[in-house]
Amino acid sequence: GVDKKGTEFYQVSLGGSADEHASLGDITGRAFTEDTIVDAIETLVETYVGLRHADERFIDTYRRVGLTPFKERLYAESKKLIIDGAESSDIWHFVDDETPLAEAPAI
Repeated sequence: GVDKKGTEFYQVSLGGSADEHASLGDITGRAFTEDTIVDAIETLVETYVGLRHADERFIDTYRRVGLTPFKERLYAESKKLIIDGAESSDIWHFVDDETPLAEAPAI
């Protein structure tokens, strides 16, 4: 995770492999907070279970269907609220799904 103003954020990537077909994973989109990452992983697992063929490994399912169905489930809403931690109070702002957290506008 990456610490931003006291809050941990986790970037999710899918499809990476260290076997003879080595590849880097594809970043799904914006990062998740420590409070939302577990739900995000659960969503990914549920999506995989719904898409896989009998006895198909995750990497094989991912290579067959690609990033889109996983990303669509993770970011079902067009925009998500992200907390930008502040000392005196929490400041909320919107970040669209395509903007990496590091590039999110400061308030």
